[in-house]
Amino acid sequence: DLDPTPYHFSPALTVCDSLAEKSGGCPPDDEPCLQAIPDQCMGDHHCPMGKKCCFRSCFLQCLPKVKVKQGRCPTDPMHCLSPIQHLCNVDQDCSGKKRCCPGACGRDCRDPAKGATSPRQEKDLSHDNG
Repeated sequence: DLDPTPYHFSPALTVCDSLAEKSGGCPPDDEPCLQAIPDQCMGDHHCPMGKKCCFRSCFLQCLPKVKVKQGRCPTDPMHCLSPIQHLCNVDQDCSGKKRCCPGACGRDCRDPAKGATSPRQEKDLSHDNG
C-alpha cells in the first residue's frame, strides 16, 4: 500500500534524481562512422564527474562536457553545394551571446533563435555529423 501523504519518500525518486542529465553539452561530432562500436555509456549517469554521454561517430562515449550558452540555434533550411567548413567548434568560440550552430555548409556563430531552451533540448552540436 502506498502512503497517501504527499511527501512520501520513495527510493525510486532518489534513483531518478541520480539519472538526471548533467548540465553542459557535448563536443561536436565530426568523425565518420567507420565501424560499429558498442556504446560505452547509456546516459550521463554512467559517466564520471565532468563528462557526459555523447555521440561519437556511431556510438555513445563519455566525453568532457562543454559549456552551452542560453538559447537555441536557429534552423537552417539551406543545402550546401560546397565543401563543409566549420568556423567554430563550441559556443565558447563565439562572442557575446552567439551560439556555435550547425548550418548548411558547416558550423558558424549565430544569434540564438527567439525563445529559450534547456541543454537537454539543445543537442544540435552533439548530433552534427558534418
